Amino acid sequence: MVKLSECHRNNLCVDCDSKECLGAGDPGADCPKWKCDMPSGTTCENCSFIKDYQRVMREEYRRLKDI
Repeated sequence: MVKLSECHRNNLCVDCDSKECLGAGDPGADCPKWKCDMPSGTTCENCSFIKDYQRVMREEYRRLKDI
């Protein structure tokens, strides 16, 4: 059974270790774009946009933990 719910963890999907989440470990699940605009053949694992987004969000999550 699949359950759809809002995630309240302060981490990226790619960094998630939840056994209940379908997006756990998937870098594409973190992408805020509605439609991919990267060149054909670019995978999420090699996407420069997602890598930069992950870097920024990891810094933000670290900052939130320090508050």
